[in-house]
Amino acid sequence: MLGKKPIVISNWFTIGSPYEAVAHRNALTFEKAKSRPSSIGVEGTDDWAQNCNLKPGVCVSLIDTLAPGEGALLLDADATVEGLIPWREITGRTGEGPCFAYVLHTRPSGAREVLSGTLWLTNTPECRAVLHKWSNKVKEFPLDWDQRSLGKVLGGHVSPRGGRQVRELDWHWAWIEGITDRPREQAWIVHHQMSRQTKENSSENQAPPEQAPPEAQEQPKKRGKKAAGSPVEKSAGSPEPELGDNQ
Repeated sequence: MLGKKPIVISNWFTIGSPYEAVAHRNALTFEKAKSRPSSIGVEGTDDWAQNCNLKPGVCVSLIDTLAPGEGALLLDADATVEGLIPWREITGRTGEGPCFAYVLHTRPSGAREVLSGTLWLTNTPECRAVLHKWSNKVKEFPLDWDQRSLGKVLGGHVSPRGGRQVRELDWHWAWIEGITDRPREQAWIVHHQMSRQTKENSSENQAPPEQAPPEAQEQPKKRGKKAAGSPVEKSAGSPEPELGDNQ
């Protein structure tokens, strides 16, 4: 909370999917952070990657509800807030903060991966510029899910000079069940890996933990060159699981 106005925390889901009930239930935890809770429902598709790629549009829908310059946190449906969030960790003393922020996950191998399950968004021209580039990138790579495309965008140094910048958030903002090797009790936001658990418990779609979700395996990947300076680094032949979205 900055001043007397609580910060918005929102999650999102595809209407009629199992994530809808989960999103509404988990939104109840947002009150722990003394926030203004919200949930955004969108019409989904029959394709998991395409549903993930709806996220840039969800981000725009969220910031359209904010006052100019105001910020909000967007979470995946499976995320819960664990308690009070020290907002000044992201907003700074001025209360302004970055235009756009994300979590960069480092794997045991040292490979780094942009996560889109926790995003700080603002109603600013700078943030809208990031979202516009991201939207174009998911159209360019429709078989990749959104956070891979976001990694390509952030690797292109989209943060405008002289304006509010893009920055990374640490693991406290996205502690991932079964992945993050830090104390859960120190996390502010926990992601419960609903997509992975649902697929691993399905007899039809079961996949070994070291593999990507079945939808990602079944679709051929259209690849582009990694942008110079990209924060996303992949190790060839890495057995580590790729982290997906919950929509």
